[in-house]
Amino acid sequence: MHLDAISDLLHARAFALGFAAGKHLDAISDLLHARAFALGFAFGGVAFLLAAAVAVASRRRIPDVAGLAFVAAGWLGVRGAWGTTLARASVLLALGTLALGGALVVVLAHRFSVARAHPLLTTAVALVPGAVWLAAVTPLAGSDLSRAILAISTIAIGVGMRDFDAMHGARGAPWLLYAVTTAGVYLAVPDTELARVMLGVALPFVLLSIPRPLCPFGPAGSAALAGMFTWVVVVGGRGRPGSVVGGLATIGLLVAEPLGRHTIGMVTRGVRDPRDRNQDAWLSRAAVAAIAQLIIVLYASRVVAREDFAVTALLITAPLAAVAVIASPGLYPQPHSSKLKHRGRSRRPERSPSRSRS
Repeated sequence: MHLDAISDLLHARAFALGFAAGKHLDAISDLLHARAFALGFAFGGVAFLLAAAVAVASRRRIPDVAGLAFVAAGWLGVRGAWGTTLARASVLLALGTLALGGALVVVLAHRFSVARAHPLLTTAVALVPGAVWLAAVTPLAGSDLSRAILAISTIAIGVGMRDFDAMHGARGAPWLLYAVTTAGVYLAVPDTELARVMLGVALPFVLLSIPRPLCPFGPAGSAALAGMFTWVVVVGGRGRPGSVVGGLATIGLLVAEPLGRHTIGMVTRGVRDPRDRNQDAWLSRAAVAAIAQLIIVLYASRVVAREDFAVTALLITAPLAAVAVIASPGLYPQPHSSKLKHRGRSRRPERSPSRSRS
C-alpha cells in the first residue's frame, strides 16, 4: 500500500508538472500566433534594418536613430493591432516631446556649465513636459494617481536609462537588456495588448547588441523608450496595481546600475575594461549582464507582479532592488578616475623632451 501511495504521488506530481509545462507552451504558442505580436515583429524588423543600415553606412555617429525607430515601430504596431483606441496621435506627440527633452539635455550641457555639472537633474527637468503630457493623454491609464505614477516613473526611468546610455553606450548591450525587459513586461501585466507589440518589436533589435554592438539608445531615444515602457506597463497593469510595480521593476539593470554607481560609487578595480578587448570577452560580459537582467525580470514578473496590492508588491521588490543596486555596477567596470589622471599626466613629460631635441 505504501508503494501504491508513493506511485500515485509520483504520477500526480508528473501530471502537475506536465500540466504546467503545457500551460507555458500554450502561452508561447498564443504569443507567436497573436496578431499584435506579429505586427510588432514586422514593424520592428523594418525599424531594425533602418537603424542597422544607418549605423553601418553612416560615417557620422547618429546615436538616436535606433531608439526613435523602435518607438515609431512600437506605436505603429499598437495602432495597427488596436487602432486609435490605444495609439492616439497625441501619444506619439508626447513620446516625441520626451525625445526632444532628451536631446535638449545635450544642447544644454554644451552651452551651460551648470547643466554639465548636474546632468541627472538637467535630464529630469527636461523630461517633465513630455512625461506629464504622456500621462495626460494616455488612454485607459486609470485614475489620477495612476497617471501621476506614469509621469513620475517616466522621468525616473528616463534619467536612469539616459545615464546608463551616456556611460556605456552600445557596449552596454542595451538592446539585449531591453528585450529581456519587454519579455518581463509581457509576463507581468494582466492585459498584454501593448506588451505583445513591444516584445515583437524588441526581438529584432537584439541584433543591434549581439554579436556586435552597433547602436546605443541615444539621448533622445532613451527618453522616448522610457516613455514607451511606462506607457505599456501602466496601461497593461491597470487591473492589478501590484503588476504595475512588478512591471516597472523589470527595467532592471538599465536603472539599477546608474543608481548604484551614483549612490554607492562602486568602481571595480583590477578588471580589464571590455571596450577595447576581443569580441569573445565582450560577448561573455554581455551574457553575464543578460543573465543578471533575466533573474531580475523573472523575480519581478513572476513574484512581485502577482500581488494584488501595490504596497505589498513594493515590500517584496525592496530586497531585489537593494541587491541589484549594490551588485550591478560590478557588471560594468570602469577605469579608476585617479588612474586616468595619472596616465594623462605621465604622457606629457614624455613628449616634451622629444620636441625640444627636434
